[in-house]
Amino acid sequence: NIGKKSVEGMQQSKKLFYEKCKNFGVLTEEQSIEVFNRIEASQRYAFCKAHAMAYGITGYVTAYIKSHFPVQFYKSWLSNESDRKEYAGLINEAKLFDITVTPPDIRDFRHQFYNKKRNIYFGLSSIKGIIKKDIDRLAELITEKGWQSNDFGNGISWITFLREALDSVSSRT
Repeated sequence: NIGKKSVEGMQQSKKLFYEKCKNFGVLTEEQSIEVFNRIEASQRYAFCKAHAMAYGITGYVTAYIKSHFPVQFYKSWLSNESDRKEYAGLINEAKLFDITVTPPDIRDFRHQFYNKKRNIYFGLSSIKGIIKKDIDRLAELITEKGWQSNDFGNGISWITFLREALDSVSSRT
């Protein structure tokens, strides 16, 4: 009756509860009233057994994955986190599992988070305001110019790269 939020059912349960408390002598009348008032108040947020079962299973599976496959767990969580403010907390928690999370690298044109061994790498799409088209256009620019990732700092300045990249990305339609 509690999970079903039935007013009539709650009244029946209340009567039965008081009756059983009195018969068993476990609680005084005042205590039984206080306990049932708390049960009644919980009716607003209580849910049925099916939901409780689903949440329990989800919690169990999540805990299993986190403990047995922590790199994949954190990579997935970071990939699906819509609030970028949560990244710092997730990264700090990943450190407890000896997982290194690296910031985005402009020389790597992957869109999404990815992992290698116990390292998780940010994809460029995780940068606010960067979209897939921008990343693809930067990759095209580097290919067109014949630049290699190890060229940066060795013949090609970051300023040159950024100027070219900005012109290329901002001129897209």
